[in-house]
Amino acid sequence: MSDRFKFRRRLRCDCGHECWERLDLNATPALSKLDEPCKCHTAVDIISGWEQCTGIKDKNGKLIYECDILKLYIKGKWRGICCVKWMHDEWMHTWQEVFDDKPEDSHRPPKKLWRNNDCSFEIIGNIHENGNLLDSAREQS
Repeated sequence: MSDRFKFRRRLRCDCGHECWERLDLNATPALSKLDEPCKCHTAVDIISGWEQCTGIKDKNGKLIYECDILKLYIKGKWRGICCVKWMHDEWMHTWQEVFDDKPEDSHRPPKKLWRNNDCSFEIIGNIHENGNLLDSAREQS
């Protein structure tokens, strides 16, 4: 689970360009790099704190990070949208909307983030770039 020692944070420079800074504590020495660095080289604002990798991959093989927005599938059926959070000393997913035949299922408590043959996730965004995904789920509930 060495992927759990990977982190990311969102940055914005003065020209408005945003990118991810990634930190890998597994590297010797620890390695930090920018995804799509800006060419203007101006002062940088930190938009988010460091977000840790869960060490879990989605159904497409992409690593899931804290604050990612996921589609949840149970037995191959899309069941809802959730957001990844660190709670109660473990990785949890919090429900935003459950698409089910039972309306009472639309407000479930946070659950442990796990993946098995019955349950899988697909990353569809993160709260920094795609917060509107959570807003639209709240409007539907």
